Parts: sequence; structure tokens; C-alpha cells
Amino acid sequence: MTVSVAKKDEIIAKKDSIGTHMFWVASGSCICMLDGVIIDKLEKGECFGEMSVMKICRLLKQGLSKERALSEGKRGADVQASEDSLLLALSYDDAYRLIRVVPNLWLTLEDLCKLRSMR
Repeated sequence: MTVSVAKKDEIIAKKDSIGTHMFWVASGSCICMLDGVIIDKLEKGECFGEMSVMKICRLLKQGLSKERALSEGKRGADVQASEDSLLLALSYDDAYRLIRVVPNLWLTLEDLCKLRSMR
């Protein structure tokens, strides 16, 4: 897991880009936008990017090549820092290793993905 700082108005994730990382907001806040419309506000403790990381992990688990899995793991929305924010990032590589050791993490992230897709 890595730590990064996002300045106010910085784009952290761009729709249709490859989502190699998921992020937790450690401080500050971010907004999630779809076609320029704000669809969610992410506060301290909340995460984003899990859907693309989970898709990549799922495809790797099914035996797809890394290149193919990455090409399928596209982001579904834009995320922008609404104030200076501290983010914790987890790569798909690290997530894939963790999921194999901690199966409950997979179930938790799947539940989060289901909830997010219903919004």
C-alpha cells in the first residue's frame, strides 16, 4: 500500500482509464463524477476504484493474461479531489495476493462493488 497526496481539483481517476489501483481517503474528500455530474462524495474512510481492481483480479483468477485482464479493468467514472486529500492506494497486484491469503477481503470487496453498482 502506498500513500499519495491529491491537491484540490486534481483528477485522481479518469473514466475509461485502466484502474490498476483502488484508493482509500485517509483525509480530505473526493467527488465521483459521471459525464460531468457528481454522483457521490467520498469522505475519510471511504474507498473508490475497487470495481476495476476487482475486475482485474477476477480475470486473473480465471486464468487470463495480465495484459488482457488490465485491458478489461477500465474505470467507470472520474474521481477528483474536492480538497487537498491524503490517499492510501492498493495496487491490483497487492490486492490479488491479499485476496488469496485473506478470502474475506474478496467477499467484502465484492459486496462493496455490488453496492456501488446499484447507485
